[in-house]
Order: sequence, then C-alpha cells, then structure tokens
Amino acid sequence: MKKKNKVTLLTNAELAIMQILWCSDRPLERSEVCAAAEKEVDTPVFNKNSFHVLINDLITKNMVVALDAAGFTNRNARRYAPTISRNEYFAWQIASTEHYNPEDIPSIISSLFKFSKIEDFDSIINKLDEFVKELKTENRSVKQPEEAQRAEVVAGSETSPSSAAAKE
Repeated sequence: MKKKNKVTLLTNAELAIMQILWCSDRPLERSEVCAAAEKEVDTPVFNKNSFHVLINDLITKNMVVALDAAGFTNRNARRYAPTISRNEYFAWQIASTEHYNPEDIPSIISSLFKFSKIEDFDSIINKLDEFVKELKTENRSVKQPEEAQRAEVVAGSETSPSSAAAKE
C-alpha cells in the first residue's frame, strides 16, 4: 500500500487559534488572539497562560509563522500569521487519510454541497466550471511538451541514417 504523508492534526485549542488567525486579514499579536478567543465563546478554549506553548507548537508544525517588530510602541511584540489557508488545511486532512483516493473528489464535493447551506448554487457551479477549465488547460500545457518531445524522437528515428538506408 502506498504510504501517505502524515497529517498534522491540531488539538482543539490549536484549531481555535488557527480559526482566529484565518479570520483575520493581517497577522495578530498575542493579546489580539486572546481577546478574540474570549469573544467567540462563553468559556475560552485555551488558557491565556498556555498561549505561548500552543503558538510554539503551531510554529513547530509549520502552521504559523511569527513576525517580529509589530510597531514603534511595542518593538518586541510578535505577530502571528497562518502559513496555510483554512481550506488547504481541511483538504490536506482529507487527502492525507489512509483510504483517500483522488477518484473520491466528486463524492467529496457532492457531500460538501449536501451538508452546506448554499444560497447561490449557480455561482458556485460557475466557479467550479472555471476551475475545471483551468485544470484542463494546465493539464494540456503539461502534456503538449511531452507529446512534442515524443514526436521529435519519432521524427528523429525516421530520419536516422539507418532508416534512410532502409528507405533506399
């Protein structure tokens, strides 16, 4: 059986931090992440004192990058940004499972439609159509150079001295 890449599973607390970072349009400081965590739920999903342990674990897992020097007033402040998008992370989880097969993609998309509340179905279908067209174009552009190389090899073998002698 083909061995798959191991998924970096996140704990609930790590996932909560990632959700906060994914929702932000900029890197966040510790205080901003903790404040957002307190607003989101009745009880915080992680203790403020455990933030540095959690964020260092996320950095070790290559899920978050730390940026230095947030501003003039707080020169030592670190800001944190995700290195992977929410959709990439969840797609990575699916694709890295032991029994995942690329032929499952249509079924996975179908299940996403089934379990999602979709208001603008046509818009999503149009985006999927565009994506499929892009994939086909990329696939053709990859195949064309390979086919051109094969054609050159075939053409080269037809004009080789041995084939020219055979024709005479």
